[in-house]
Amino acid sequence: MAVTIFRNILSTSEADIQALETRVQEAAERVRSMRNNTDHLKAEYVKITSNMKSASVAAQNATEMAKAVEAKHEQLKATYERVKGMVEERESGNEEKKKRAEALKKRSTELLAKIQRSKEQRTGGSICVRR
Repeated sequence: MAVTIFRNILSTSEADIQALETRVQEAAERVRSMRNNTDHLKAEYVKITSNMKSASVAAQNATEMAKAVEAKHEQLKATYERVKGMVEERESGNEEKKKRAEALKKRSTELLAKIQRSKEQRTGGSICVRR
């Protein structure tokens, strides 16, 4: 009887041990799988970190380039305004010269007409003046 009980205990223990061994093997497989996943995640993290650094450098370079372009734009804008002012000033001076020339032309035409009338009155005839 004691032998039978001992055999029952041993057979139960062997079954429990096999079940435990199976569970240990399954747990070990899960640990290996988790390690593989962890290694993969670490590699992805390194890639993402590297990409983020590259993106940060690119963004910083783009910001610097944008600032340089903006500064150049402001410089060109100032130059354009200065040239525009000079052109307007020159055009204004030309307008004044044109007005003065027109006034002189009008005055000379009036004087020519006056001279012609004066000659006509003195000679009694008409004289044709070319313009």
